[in-house]
Amino acid sequence: MPGTPAPWHLAALLTLLALPATAGEPPPLEPIEVEQEIPVPPEVSASDYAARLLPDARHVLLTFRQADGLSQLATLRRDGGGFQCLTCGLELSSRGALGDVAPFQDMRRLMISTQEAPAGVEALRPLFGKGDIQAYILECAPSLLDCQQRAMLPVRHPADGFLQGVQNREHRLFPDDRHVLWTEVGVLDGPRMILGQLVRHASEYVVIEPRVFNPPYQLGEGPEGWTLGGRHFEANEIGLGGRTVMYQSQGSALNGDVFEFDLATGLHRRVTHHLDYSELSFPSPDGTRLAYTSARGLERTNVFTQVVRPSLIDMVAWSQLGRLALWNNRQCLNEMWLMDRQGERGTYGGQPLLLEEGWTLARKFDWFPDGTRALIKEERVGGKGKPGTWQRLRILRFPARAPTPPVPIVDISTLELERTTVPYDAYTGLAARQVPGRTIHGQHSGTATLTFLGSFSGGSWRVRYSDYSDDGESFLSGTESLTTPSPILLGRWEADLTVRGRNTGFLRGTLTLLGALAEHERIPFQGQVVSEVNGHRLEGVPTQDSCPLTPQPPLELLEARATGSTAGWAEVTVRVAARVADDPTARPVLGATVSIAGREVETNAEGVALLALPATPGEVLHLSARAGSFKPTAAAVTVDSP
Repeated sequence: MPGTPAPWHLAALLTLLALPATAGEPPPLEPIEVEQEIPVPPEVSASDYAARLLPDARHVLLTFRQADGLSQLATLRRDGGGFQCLTCGLELSSRGALGDVAPFQDMRRLMISTQEAPAGVEALRPLFGKGDIQAYILECAPSLLDCQQRAMLPVRHPADGFLQGVQNREHRLFPDDRHVLWTEVGVLDGPRMILGQLVRHASEYVVIEPRVFNPPYQLGEGPEGWTLGGRHFEANEIGLGGRTVMYQSQGSALNGDVFEFDLATGLHRRVTHHLDYSELSFPSPDGTRLAYTSARGLERTNVFTQVVRPSLIDMVAWSQLGRLALWNNRQCLNEMWLMDRQGERGTYGGQPLLLEEGWTLARKFDWFPDGTRALIKEERVGGKGKPGTWQRLRILRFPARAPTPPVPIVDISTLELERTTVPYDAYTGLAARQVPGRTIHGQHSGTATLTFLGSFSGGSWRVRYSDYSDDGESFLSGTESLTTPSPILLGRWEADLTVRGRNTGFLRGTLTLLGALAEHERIPFQGQVVSEVNGHRLEGVPTQDSCPLTPQPPLELLEARATGSTAGWAEVTVRVAARVADDPTARPVLGATVSIAGREVETNAEGVALLALPATPGEVLHLSARAGSFKPTAAAVTVDSP
């Protein structure tokens, strides 16, 4: 059966369902500061631009729209000088908006994606939402920084475009400059995450030896294989020098989470675990940290997820409800967070990257090679304004971090991809399988009856639960379904679920979603949804208009004491911590600056600052603590007698 793993691999794949976070004490929180703002020319600041860091870390790539509406790509020095348009005058600019941009390490080539109408049916573009997506490689001689000779070559995929039944999206380059990663969304079986080797021909690049790294699944009497096949997938960034791939999928039904796939071992690891939306992830070059986007603490999708259930129909439902959540709530759904690579465990999920309240990082985060800085683009929450007032390009730094070397680039040809991935033609997504009625058993008890009719391009999917339980503590009954004639035109989601046991509550809703009949900024919908679990009630689909805005976490002084001595000196101990959204634990802050009596000292990894200064018993000392991306705090402490 296509999509079925070899027996040796099945046990490893099933760990994907509930892989525990790696044990280990979470690291301290740390300051994040702005090093500089990068000025951009007026023709760039007047448009909604995007930015990437070039491999030399001294230049950036800017994607922007000219006054005539054409999308262009330019290079710029970090000081704002040296502006050079790379695509002006090329036919590429008239094909459609430029999307993903990925520079080669050789500094002579770029992979660029364009959002185009399918060839020959340009008049029907509104029916295709953002349109078809085509990848090209721009070759510059002698280099991207001195592009005197240009060549634009298309990239040929195993299947190219809507007319061949797919959309190829989210292109990424591996650091070996030889392999490419993307997500192919097929009209029959939905999304497949694929990697392949790029080979240059005379007038094009061709992807050869494509491999699918969606987890293979085996359909049995239990939920494991159905859940592996029932999830939605989208490939993301690349880590550990090319050994790992980050991607988004669902940890439970309609719960977007970050996952990591190891090309060397074939293991999939769930990185985020909370019930709200998480999507993009950006591994640090040394492999120790991860920047990721999340609605953690904002309850943006919890109305759909707090009744926890397996991801049996997310392969079709996510393309509807995930799109509804993102398009109607983009700034509030994708706040940037920073945590260690081990990922969430307990209530730890890292810290929000809130450099200034009212601004949000705009879905991209480019690390500098030594891991001490990053290129970011910020947008003012609440929408566009005058040019130069609602978006800005900046470099941030991590002052408590010492430079570290990046992980060496992996030679992917040395990895046994035939053992850890699936051949392109051997994987069929669950969305394309007809299931006229199949009853599976919960891992503990109860049943779920599945009825799947159609394909990703249109059909009906229904799950009926009867006292279903995977853990023996919560028991689910009721139905959930998704019906659509086309995922880009119309979808209807319905749920009437109740849960009893350790968790008690319900999820009820009927939503009709209209597709992208034009390039809407928001997805129109009708209907209502409400859920309640253990007395926590949520109602309605959150939108940007209801965004609560995450405040900067305030610093806390867990300890501030001064002990005098007979010699007229006082030993001062200050312990600095902070609590971030959705985490009640006061976690130590490394590198916070404590100021007292004209002296300053930084906290260690336990959040502790120690200093000695002249003072007498009974004297009142005024101290303060500050750290970038946190609200400062202050206190008065009286010197104790020795």
